[in-house]
Amino acid sequence: MPAAVRLQDIVDALQGQMDDALSFVNVDTGEVIANMPRHVMGLAEESGEDEEVPDDVDDDEWERAREIAGSDRYQRLPTAFDIHE
Repeated sequence: MPAAVRLQDIVDALQGQMDDALSFVNVDTGEVIANMPRHVMGLAEESGEDEEVPDDVDDDEWERAREIAGSDRYQRLPTAFDIHE
């Protein structure tokens, strides 16, 4: 059964979302991850299992992006563009 997610956490993530970032919700824990840079997610999605952390990416951010990219527990929240469409 999916975890409960605080609506305020989702609202905050949507309101504070930057144009070049994505936000996600972990359906198992209800945790909202806001403003994950698109380029980091793209690198994580294309990377192999033993891929080194890119020079321009923070270690913690890279690990989180790899976790999101490699799991079906995370659902992407709509972007500002999605909402305005």
